[in-house]
Amino acid sequence: MLQEIEDISSSVIGCDLFFDPKISKEYSRMVKANATALPFPEHFSDATIALDLLEHLENDFLGLKELKRITKPGGYLIVNVPSFSFLFSDWDQAVGHKRRYNKKQLKALTEAIGLEIVFMRYVNSLPFLPIFLYRQMRFRVGLGKGERLEDKLPSHWLNQLLLKAFIAQGKKGSISLPFGVSLFAVLKKPEN
Repeated sequence: MLQEIEDISSSVIGCDLFFDPKISKEYSRMVKANATALPFPEHFSDATIALDLLEHLENDFLGLKELKRITKPGGYLIVNVPSFSFLFSDWDQAVGHKRRYNKKQLKALTEAIGLEIVFMRYVNSLPFLPIFLYRQMRFRVGLGKGERLEDKLPSHWLNQLLLKAFIAQGKKGSISLPFGVSLFAVLKKPEN
């Protein structure tokens, strides 16, 4: 992600709780940091991006509040989270998710912190039905017991199709469906 953003901006800093230059790819602008106590001053960032982060935090309120703190007034926060608690599965547990969100929950969290919603919609709608059915079958009849489909990488062509669908659906003006595996939001920190 950092490499892709660096292509469009020269001043990008990435944060990861588990970053270790000895075992991770070394980036000159990468720091080890906890999302609820970032090592940046107030009003540091023009745009703050948190992709698939909030669901990992014990306290998502403190995490989003910290992201707001480091964002400049009038700046943007870009957030992506997994959606719908009924999709919560052993895969979510394995990757450390504490929760999944719906629009109402993310909107309430956003408003409680004092951020404006510029754009919010469900994305990753294409795989929603197959994922829902697969997880229901695993839960109800033990389909794929011991081995999760989510642990396997999709084929290159399927991965490219899903990437294009995600990008297309995340654009303003595209079709907004009332479901998706993820929830994507662009938030704005008020000027004052």
